[in-house]
Amino acid sequence: MDNIELLKFNPWWERKNAIGEDKHIREFETKKIKYYPDFSNAKKGIYIIRGPRQVGKTTFLKLNIKNSLDNYDQRSILYFSFDLVKDREQAYDVIKNYLERFAPAPPRKFFLDEITGIKGWPNIIKLLVDRGDISNQDTVFISGSNALDLWHGSEMLPGRGIEGNEYYFLPCSFRTYTKLFQVDLPGISLLKYDKDFLKAHLTKLLTLNKLFFNYLETGGFMSVINEGVNELMLERYIRWIEGDIIKINRSPILAKEILGAILRKKCSQFSFEAIKKETKIGSHNTVIDYSEMLDELLITKHIEKATIDPFEILHRKEKKAYLRDPLLFKICESWAKSNLDESCKVESVVFEHLYRLTDVYFYNDGKKEVDFVLKTNNKIIGVEVKWQNTISSFDYLKLKRFDSGFLLTKDKFEIKDNVIVCPVSLFLATLDVGEFVKRRFF
Repeated sequence: MDNIELLKFNPWWERKNAIGEDKHIREFETKKIKYYPDFSNAKKGIYIIRGPRQVGKTTFLKLNIKNSLDNYDQRSILYFSFDLVKDREQAYDVIKNYLERFAPAPPRKFFLDEITGIKGWPNIIKLLVDRGDISNQDTVFISGSNALDLWHGSEMLPGRGIEGNEYYFLPCSFRTYTKLFQVDLPGISLLKYDKDFLKAHLTKLLTLNKLFFNYLETGGFMSVINEGVNELMLERYIRWIEGDIIKINRSPILAKEILGAILRKKCSQFSFEAIKKETKIGSHNTVIDYSEMLDELLITKHIEKATIDPFEILHRKEKKAYLRDPLLFKICESWAKSNLDESCKVESVVFEHLYRLTDVYFYNDGKKEVDFVLKTNNKIIGVEVKWQNTISSFDYLKLKRFDSGFLLTKDKFEIKDNVIVCPVSLFLATLDVGEFVKRRFF
């Protein structure tokens, strides 16, 4: 890779304010609604950033560069997009050329965008770290649009400074969404909700409900929040999903069939054998393979059944699956030739927010079912979503056996013993979750 190409990607080496002329920065500045996720906890080391297509990873990197120019030597910041780089030798030459001809002494920042599409990319990072070309004073951001590329690659980098530095960059949470529309409520952990805290913010319920209905339409992708949902937008996202599936030698047709079958389950439990029977797939092992792929591509998340007393995960029992963002509702509805109930959409959104906090399971003993079961700080928490106008005493009783329970409603609010009854919109607007979620190993 010649010097001219490097200089084109890094115009701030010559003029510091050239970053303001960057395409992604200019597009960001023109948007009516702007959001730049906070990642100020990034220090030194190697950071792996996974995220769905068009969540804004490249814009995030460019804005990070813009902010870093106040504290770093201009030539200490390398950005390169590896979209058109053919192999790891060529990718290695890019970084080697920078280090030999332009780079000052550490500390430096490396922004390696879309490098994960190159086969063997971890070997490049491993060599540079082991040889000392990338020092422990440097910060390296590795990003890509195919989450599977990042997942498998990071497994080959133990002991190279990535421990604790793997993150998912996800669409805006509802709490962030409300802030974008000037409703800024304090965040609170799942274990600290109480009557006084919730009651203090009930006056905002009408506004929160209106915003929540809008969120169910757009989801958390900033491009959709700004431009709205239309056929062109949906086609663009469908093509990105299909491209990622083809890239890993899977069939988009089979993936669509599985997504359609999942959607028709309408948030109820199922077996992989049942999904197989609704598709042209001949083996439930193929269903499992595709289901795992859809999870890693951050399109769905399958969750397992659990018992409560004692708490135990039932790996061999039925599963449930949820779509990760409301934008995917519309895409999968077209594939399934079926509409998703509004109550299931709400349940899916609640799941996504809880899953950003910790692992989530469900409970179903054949008589009683609880939508979500979480274990945190040695407490078992039950969460039931009742998106309807009336709540029965049975709904309370199901949650009484938990250390604490949440019954999430349209607009009802009260506290009975260990059960907090709270409107969904108020609960999500105050739940302290963000867009950067650390990868969990335990």
